[in-house]
Amino acid sequence: MSKTKIKQTSVSVIGIAVTTLATYLPYFKNTYGIDTSTMILSQKQMLDGYLSQGRFGIVWLFHLFIRNYNNQIVPFIVVLLLVLAGIYLYFILKKFDKSSSNFALTLFAIVFINNPVVYSQLYFKMQAIHIVIRLFCVLIGTHLCLSENKNIVKIIGGAVLFGFSLLIYQVFAFFIFSMFLLSMLLFKEKRTQILQSMFPSLVIAGIIYVISYIIASMTINYSSYGTETYMMWNKLGTLRGFQKLGAILMALIALGYAALFVITALRLKSGKKVDRLLLVLLIGSILTFNIAFGNVRPAPRVYFGAFSVVFAAILYLLAKKGGQYKWLAAAVTLLSVLFTFGLSQRANHSYDNDVKLTQEVVAYSKANNIPASDFDKTNVVFLGNLQAGNQGIYRKLQDIFITGATRTSFFQFDPPLTSVRPYDFMKTQGYNFAIPDQALRTQMTTQYSGLPDYPNEKAFTYSPANKTVVVRL
Repeated sequence: MSKTKIKQTSVSVIGIAVTTLATYLPYFKNTYGIDTSTMILSQKQMLDGYLSQGRFGIVWLFHLFIRNYNNQIVPFIVVLLLVLAGIYLYFILKKFDKSSSNFALTLFAIVFINNPVVYSQLYFKMQAIHIVIRLFCVLIGTHLCLSENKNIVKIIGGAVLFGFSLLIYQVFAFFIFSMFLLSMLLFKEKRTQILQSMFPSLVIAGIIYVISYIIASMTINYSSYGTETYMMWNKLGTLRGFQKLGAILMALIALGYAALFVITALRLKSGKKVDRLLLVLLIGSILTFNIAFGNVRPAPRVYFGAFSVVFAAILYLLAKKGGQYKWLAAAVTLLSVLFTFGLSQRANHSYDNDVKLTQEVVAYSKANNIPASDFDKTNVVFLGNLQAGNQGIYRKLQDIFITGATRTSFFQFDPPLTSVRPYDFMKTQGYNFAIPDQALRTQMTTQYSGLPDYPNEKAFTYSPANKTVVVRL
């Protein structure tokens, strides 16, 4: 390798490392999201939940390596692994795509791991390490399938790696499929071996997961959360309005996508050009989750790798064109980095606000002569939702990525009269207030509906008869 190439590679590696460290700098703060609070309070409860969702790999890794979850060390491991993943991806592309500039390769690696959808998944710190481990499984499996090893070795090795990634999180099937299409698009001279190794590996990985799921069903009661939350095909007859229209639209897209896939395969077999068709299939692969579930609006985090592949590939192809397209790709990459940094900052700021609100509840309780020893006998009723800081176009754009269970505030819960999340959060802060029953919450909602909104100091009141602190959010 010439000195110029060594210098370019060094600059790229340093650029990927520095950019990733800068992007995820706020992530190092010891904050956590809703589900992570459950892991902190009861690791077994969270792991049982993973088993009920068929995410066996996460549980295996916990049992093997993580006896007692420590939220503080997670960011140090995750960000280091992200840096290594970005550098590894850069070298995979550099080895197999000889036609691309070093600039384009670097942009791809940076934006692949520094985008808001990746952050929205890593926001759940209790599963972040596992997410990055399975990311490596997919990258290593892809690298293996592109290598010059014997086909049987590539198929078996790829199946094991891809299969383990599915056992950790099932939606990685869509990520692997996007990686398959990306490999077909970029590495033209390897298309035959990609078809003969990577695609069979994905199919076998799927079979491995299904067999594991069936065997585990003998001892595990599976949760219906996934089908109730995401699956629309099984309840098409009961859907109304936009949801039904969306499911029908997804059915039409599914038919069109399947037809395009068949046409591409036939053209490829006959030796005709398929580059544009592969590009359309790759871009369309971001919707494979929607197609599989008939769902138009799932949480962005479920797209994870598929989004990263498509987003990075588009910028990569723009950068390869050179000229003004090159700088457009660089500008979008920079915006992705800044926006991801902003999401992490917002999550930290919201966490600080939740700590502040908890401290104010504690201070107000003590001011009303409730000793800390009696907190477990004192009800706290929160009326409404904490929406402070959600105003403005930029905040609304951020809400696209921090939504559902990843919403930033523990007090931005839904529905407000039944959630235990605020109480779990206060418990992690060391304050074990009593959780009011539904009847008391309803009574307090009617009785104190006229309170001003928090952070007004009069948003707090105390009902001695019910031993209840009421806070209007």
